[in-house]
Amino acid sequence: GLRFQTGGAVLQVDRWLISRANFLEQAYTLMSHHAKRKTALQVEFEGPLESGIGSGVHVSFFTDAAALLESFAENVTLTAQSGVPMWIVDSEARGGDGGDSEQLLCELFPHSLLGASAAAADAVCRRFQLLGWLFAKALMDQQLDERLLPLRLSPLFLDLALGRLVLHPLPRVDEIATDVDT
Repeated sequence: GLRFQTGGAVLQVDRWLISRANFLEQAYTLMSHHAKRKTALQVEFEGPLESGIGSGVHVSFFTDAAALLESFAENVTLTAQSGVPMWIVDSEARGGDGGDSEQLLCELFPHSLLGASAAAADAVCRRFQLLGWLFAKALMDQQLDERLLPLRLSPLFLDLALGRLVLHPLPRVDEIATDVDT
C-alpha cells in the first residue's frame, strides 16, 4: 500500500492490478480481499492496451463492473451457467425492437431464487455480494467521485435492501373466517 500525508492525516491507498479477462471473477476476488479494509482502493488495468493511473482508471473499474453486472449478455451467461439469472428480464429488456442493446433497459430487480439449486443460488449470490462490496466502497469513495457505480436499480429493490419496506405475506383465502347471514 501507499501512504499519503495531508494536513496531519495519513491516507493509506491499496493499489491493485486487474485484468479485463474474466473481469467479474477478478473483481469478486479483489473486493473479497479489500472489502473489510478501511484503506482507499486504487485499481489499474493490466494489458498492452491499458495505460494510466489515477481517478479515471479507478472510476473505470466501478463503471465497468456496474455495466457488466447489469448487462443483458451477462444475465444470459449467468442463466446458462447456473440456470438462474441475476435480474428479472421483462419484455422491454432490450428495447423491445430486437436490437442488439447490451444493457437491460428496465429498472433492475433481482430474480427469485425459489427452486434454484444450491450451486445456482451460490453463483447468483456471489454477484450480489460483489454488488454490495462495490456499493460500500463507492459510498466510501463518493467524496472523490459520485459517478462510481451507475446502476439503474429498482427503487422497490433499494427500499427492500435498505429495510425501508417490509413485505408481509398475503392472507390465504382458506384462512378467512366465513360469516354467513342466515
